[in-house]
Amino acid sequence: MLYTLVVKGCIRMSLPESLSPILDMPGVSMRQYLRSFAGYRYCYVAGLREVLDLVVQLDGSYKSISKVKTAVKGVKGHALDQLPQGWIDAAPGCDWDEGFSIAQIDEAAKPHPISLDRACLIICTLAYFLVHKGIKIDLSRWIRLRPAIYVVRRFDQNYLFTLKKHELDGKLTAYDALSRVMTRLAACCTGRSGDNPQGSAAHTLQEMTEGVPTTYFTAKLVVEFCRQLGLDDPLRIEGLEERADNGLLVKKKRATLSEPVVVMRDVEGAPIHEAATAIDYLQHMPKGGIT
Repeated sequence: MLYTLVVKGCIRMSLPESLSPILDMPGVSMRQYLRSFAGYRYCYVAGLREVLDLVVQLDGSYKSISKVKTAVKGVKGHALDQLPQGWIDAAPGCDWDEGFSIAQIDEAAKPHPISLDRACLIICTLAYFLVHKGIKIDLSRWIRLRPAIYVVRRFDQNYLFTLKKHELDGKLTAYDALSRVMTRLAACCTGRSGDNPQGSAAHTLQEMTEGVPTTYFTAKLVVEFCRQLGLDDPLRIEGLEERADNGLLVKKKRATLSEPVVVMRDVEGAPIHEAATAIDYLQHMPKGGIT
């Protein structure tokens, strides 16, 4: 069921009434997430950058994403009243009254993880902004919340060393291939100029070996990639119960940064969010390999 936004007599169904349809968190209960992670920066907003790009394309009055972000921030006072009750009920204890800043929109769009309440407020404010401006973008199709609370057990330094030694075609190692897939996914969804997405992919993989939690999407991408090579050994994805992972993670009690929170598109350009689509991307890589 979708939540109805009403703005100056214009009715648009835009947001789901509950968080479940836009929350990518398999195998982890909402109670578990709220108890240990919701108040910290563990939540990626997949699709936010794409929606901001679409606004620039669809409305000529906004010449850049930064202009859109400023405009969205300007209507946040009106949008808080439109927060679906189902979202509030699903996340008791979240601070819905504090609002958010331009810097937090910037962080979410980079993409960097933010707290659950800030993510929800940004999404709701963006929905109000779209309806208020008459811009036809269905956020329920584009936006997903992806908590970075998953670890891949047995994916350690030794496993990473194996990937770096495993040659695919005499020139490219499995590690290079996986890094490049993650890089291309990140590049196609963020378009971040001046960043080093190859370095971000390498950094994410390194942090995963140290037990720093990642999104289910990225964890599944890594596991499926290794399974296709017959190197699973076996890897296992597990949702954390608390930030320190029962004492295994002490120094870095945080999520990975700058993940490829990709929103792939189907043949008609519509968004699709299943983690398996990253594997499809790998399987349908242009002939000649990964460049």
